[in-house]
Amino acid sequence: MNAVFWICAMVLFLIIEAVTPMLVSIWFALGALVAAILAYMGVGTNICVLTFAIVSAIAVVLFQKLFGDKFKQKHERTNADRLIGAKGVVETDIDPVMGKGTVLVQGNLWSAKSDGNIPSGCEVEVCAIEGVKLLVKTLEV
Repeated sequence: MNAVFWICAMVLFLIIEAVTPMLVSIWFALGALVAAILAYMGVGTNICVLTFAIVSAIAVVLFQKLFGDKFKQKHERTNADRLIGAKGVVETDIDPVMGKGTVLVQGNLWSAKSDGNIPSGCEVEVCAIEGVKLLVKTLEV
C-alpha cells in the first residue's frame, strides 16, 4: 500500500510538471520514484519520507549546479531604459535652474536635465531617466 501512495505522488508530480511551463516538480517525481521502489522492497514509511526529501533536494541542487546558467532569464532592456549609458549631443543649452535643455540621443530629441550648465554641442552620457527627461552628465575629455 505504501508503494501505491508513492507511485500516485509521482504521477501527480509528473502531471503538475506537464501542465507548467517551467521545471517545477520533476525533482519531487524523482524522489517519489525512489521512495516507491524502497516501499515496494518493504522499507518503512519514515525511511521512505526521508529518502524522498533527500533525493528531491539532491536533484534540485545538482540541476542548479550543472544547468542553472542555461535556464536563467536574461534581462533585456526595452524601450527608454535602453538609453541609459547611451551617448548624445546637447542640442539646446541645459540649464538646471530653468529646467530647460534638449539632447539628441540615438536620433531622437529628448528633454534633458543635469546637475550643472551644459552648453549646446557638448557630448553627454545618459545616467538615468526621470519622468520624460533624461538625466545626463558631460563626458570626461
